[in-house]
Amino acid sequence: MHTIYKYEIDSGNPLIWMPEGAEILTVGFQGDTFCLWAKVDTDAHAEARNIHAFGTGHEMPYGMGIDWKYVGTGFMNNGLVFHAFESIGL
Repeated sequence: MHTIYKYEIDSGNPLIWMPEGAEILTVGFQGDTFCLWAKVDTDAHAEARNIHAFGTGHEMPYGMGIDWKYVGTGFMNNGLVFHAFESIGL
């Protein structure tokens, strides 16, 4: 069965377990929590995905075989802006 799940993006731990093939739909803030929403197959086996959050103006690591896939941008009520990227190739 397919459904929409919400996952919290933790800047201290980028590992998020979600069903294989999950399609990330959007990111945003729910209160002060940076979240992503994904369409998932609830019957699929879980896999680890590496989702990183970077504030505007913050440096992103590069090299060592890491590629970044843009996921989305979230805007906090206090004016801060964070950008979610999935690291590919780790």
